[in-house]
Amino acid sequence: MTMKKIILCLLLLLCVACAKEEETVSSLNQGCDDACSISAYEYADMSGYEGFESEKDVFVETDVKGMLEMLEDNKTFVIYFGFERCPWCIAALPSLYQAAVDNDSIVYYVDTRKDEGVSSNIEIADYDLLVEAVGEYFELDDDDIPHLYTPYVFFVKEGKVVATHQGTFADHDATSTSLTAEQQAELTQIYNDYFALLK
Repeated sequence: MTMKKIILCLLLLLCVACAKEEETVSSLNQGCDDACSISAYEYADMSGYEGFESEKDVFVETDVKGMLEMLEDNKTFVIYFGFERCPWCIAALPSLYQAAVDNDSIVYYVDTRKDEGVSSNIEIADYDLLVEAVGEYFELDDDDIPHLYTPYVFFVKEGKVVATHQGTFADHDATSTSLTAEQQAELTQIYNDYFALLK
């Protein structure tokens, strides 16, 4: 065998090994193509949420444009809008995390206070595009503007919103009251029921 053939064989083996490594695909319901790799995700740092602890990374950073691209590409995904100083977000996060773990899924996360200059959710980047895409699910504020109140979770199947959940419970004031264990379990079940719609 000539040196040229040996080098070609080695290159071919190297290409096959690289291809096999790239084929490592998560079984998560993540809204990407079958050939995507979990290593492409940038997991969100959720450590700023008071009292929140997790054993697994399930929250993946994205932004409004990322959501719009997934909608346009008819992806199936879950996306959570919130921020770490929001009392209702702090209350809801453990239930959303548990439901994501129960369903072996990731949850895309839009931190609505990532930009320190933002003091209202309607000030986040590309809010007008978000309203154009999914504003029908938002409540109108006192100025008749579709307003994103957090926490807000969208459950999207093949580019179509199949369920949403805002806040925790209608009678829950997170500024003064924590969720009971029973309420946490109920909220987790609500999220689990919505995850089931994506299968």
